[in-house]
Amino acid sequence: MNEPMVIPGHSLLDIIFLEVKMIFSSKMLTWSLSFTIAGAIIGLLYGNVKQTMAALKISKKKYSDIFYNIPGMVYRGKHDWSTQIIVNSEMICGYLPNEIEDKKIGWPNLIHPYDKQNVFKEAVKITEKALSITQEYRILAKDGSTQWVSDHKTSFFKPDGSFAGVDGIVYNITERKHLEEKLKSYSEHLEDLVKERTAEIKNTYHSLEKSEKSTGSLPIMQQMLFIQSI
Repeated sequence: MNEPMVIPGHSLLDIIFLEVKMIFSSKMLTWSLSFTIAGAIIGLLYGNVKQTMAALKISKKKYSDIFYNIPGMVYRGKHDWSTQIIVNSEMICGYLPNEIEDKKIGWPNLIHPYDKQNVFKEAVKITEKALSITQEYRILAKDGSTQWVSDHKTSFFKPDGSFAGVDGIVYNITERKHLEEKLKSYSEHLEDLVKERTAEIKNTYHSLEKSEKSTGSLPIMQQMLFIQSI
């Protein structure tokens, strides 16, 4: 250790005090520089974090707007068939997303009892490999009505190859189904009318044929040709 520097006119106590002051000033300068550098780094990181958070917020809003503009319910089905609703469940079934995510309700519980077995039976194949399917079935809406839906789902898997779940979109196709039923009814009614008219023509033909045999009049075809020539 260096001996204390002797300054003429100063006592030993003054010299010790001056040396302590110099050492303390040097330490304060070092600490000040350290805090300044640390502050600059924290400020830089905080600035980057703020920029990243702002970019994420903009990105989230963009994708949220896209999802909300889709005229269907966007969802993610987990491997246990529980459902995470992304958007638009109300327009499909009347329930809010958190109501459907509640296991007491759950999307599978909304499937019509007559269709549930077929829905699960068809869905089994997408748990075996990555696959996209479309299923049409009925659901029981919150207001008690029966609604037809078209469920477009794609399965995805974990890195180890095990089934992870499905991503899907559900559209309400009730109006389309009602229109199809009306067209089917009209088509069946038209077929019935054609059958009835055909039967009437056949009956008329047989009646004329019997009349021809009993009266000995001209054959039917000749009568028709004769009428057309008049």
